[in-house]
Amino acid sequence: MMLTLSSNDMRRLSPACRAELVAVFMSPLSNELDDDERLPSETFEGQSVDESATPTADDVLEEKRVVDLTVEEARDLLANIKDRSAETLKRFATGKPVALATLIGLGGEYRDYSELKRSFVGAVNRRLRTVSGTRNAALFSSDRDKTRIKITQKTAQSLRVVFAMPEPLPEFEFIDRTGNSIDAKSEKCQELNARLAVVWGEFSGRPSDDSTTPWAERALCHFANAGLELFVGTPIGWDDKAQSEIYEIHTVADPLIVIHNAIEDGYPSKLDELFFGLESDAKVLARPAL
Repeated sequence: MMLTLSSNDMRRLSPACRAELVAVFMSPLSNELDDDERLPSETFEGQSVDESATPTADDVLEEKRVVDLTVEEARDLLANIKDRSAETLKRFATGKPVALATLIGLGGEYRDYSELKRSFVGAVNRRLRTVSGTRNAALFSSDRDKTRIKITQKTAQSLRVVFAMPEPLPEFEFIDRTGNSIDAKSEKCQELNARLAVVWGEFSGRPSDDSTTPWAERALCHFANAGLELFVGTPIGWDDKAQSEIYEIHTVADPLIVIHNAIEDGYPSKLDELFFGLESDAKVLARPAL
């Protein structure tokens, strides 16, 4: 459907209506996503709002709300959407944003934005509202320049359970024995990084497991039990140039007790002081972000 407005038509509209039309025309995705399927974007406070919301039949503005799905809700959602949409959702289950450019066009699952919003975003969101019981629920949000879309970490975690997907490898921060940061892409980090990836692949736990032991403690103990050496880094200053903590590094004799005490004493801040290396005199140490 095409609507043509002349300058005379625009003058007859109320100031509020003109402002709203301008906002819609200026939206990068306004020509691609219908109002019911448009993606909420993030504010500086991290809240999700619908920048393109338009009045309902009752002339009431209602913000879309990005929701967290439980495992049961995720299972219900997947059971009532097309296989194609379910396969696309697997890409979001890692918890990382997905570039819109990889979803459409050559090599993407969808021909263009119109098909993406009709066959995936809109279809999934409509089923989501039934599953969640929230009429303005949305599964996806976009970054501020609307080039990537994502789901919440809780929803991603629930989807991984339903898909029986492994937990993604944590991100690691690498330092030397003096506490100076090392670029994770550097050659000296590769051996440790490869070992960490192998060890993580052998870990069967996940955050949603019904366990009295915290997820972070189970993961850290797995690293220690796999033969990696544990180190404690005591912050002693701040490196203005590197914009990072300066640590005094100590080896640990009984890693499992140290990990448990760190959890009990000040999780999660105390975990920032725990590092792993390949041997007791390791020159490169890694801290997992759990």
